[in-house]
Amino acid sequence: MSRHEQPNLQRGACLDLLPEVVDKYFMANGNTERFQVATAKAICGRCAVRAACLMDSIKVPWPSGGIRGGELASTISELHRRYEAGEDLDLLTIETLRKQEPLRGRHGGEAFRAGRFVSLELLPTPDMQDVVNSTVPLAGQTAYNGDT
Repeated sequence: MSRHEQPNLQRGACLDLLPEVVDKYFMANGNTERFQVATAKAICGRCAVRAACLMDSIKVPWPSGGIRGGELASTISELHRRYEAGEDLDLLTIETLRKQEPLRGRHGGEAFRAGRFVSLELLPTPDMQDVVNSTVPLAGQTAYNGDT
C-alpha cells in the first residue's frame, strides 16, 4: 500500500511534491548527498503527519534507502530491529522525535546544513505531544534538556 492510500498519511508534505522532487530529495544517499538529505528532513520537519509517518516506517521499513519521518533508512532499520525485539512503538517514535532538532535562528541554519530538524506539532495523540515536550527521561535514558 502506498502512502497515498494510507489515511493517516494523506496530509503528508511530500505528497504535494512532484515525483521527480521526491525522488531527488527523499531517496537521496545519506553519505554523499547531504544537501538533498537536509532538504528532505526540512520538509519532514514541517510535516503535519511526520510522527505517523515515522511510526509507519518503523513498523514496515522501505526496502530501499531514503528519508521517511525525518530519518534516514539506516536509522529506521535500527528502530525496526528494536521494535521487532519488543520495544514499544510509541516510545521508539518519541525517542527519535526528541533527538530531532527544530530549525531556528543561526543555529537552525547550522542544523539545516547538518540535516537535523523537527516540528513537534500535530503528533498523532495529545499524550505523545506531552511526552515529547517533557523532560522526563524514557526508560534507560538521562533527562532530555533540548541540547544535543
